Amino acid sequence: MNHIYQHPDGEGEIRFDAETSRLFLLNEADGLSAYALIGPWGLRDVAAKLLALADDDNADSEQAGAGIALACLDALLAAKDSTQGLRIRAVQSAIAQLSTTGDPKAAAAGFAVIVESVLSRGMGVHP
Repeated sequence: MNHIYQHPDGEGEIRFDAETSRLFLLNEADGLSAYALIGPWGLRDVAAKLLALADDDNADSEQAGAGIALACLDALLAAKDSTQGLRIRAVQSAIAQLSTTGDPKAAAAGFAVIVESVLSRGMGVHP
């Protein structure tokens, strides 16, 4: 079964089973699951609709949040030999920048996806 998406906070995931042509929506935290039979054309149709949804203002804020996270991680790596205070200020600055985006909540989500991915890989935990 192909893993397509995992919410960064564990609030659900999407998987696809090519053998049975089933698209699964799972949320183990709430004990919910559903599936839909879907073929290649249906997958393309869903993908196009998801891409259209991703092009709204929230997507711009999410991308901005991801960019802020990458800049923050770069600053932290550059400051690895500096004081803890300098590293804390880099994180504080990044958090403050999230509030300047069009949708701070969406920006925080984009930030979280990047940071969670880096931390998971760094700790050897892969979903």
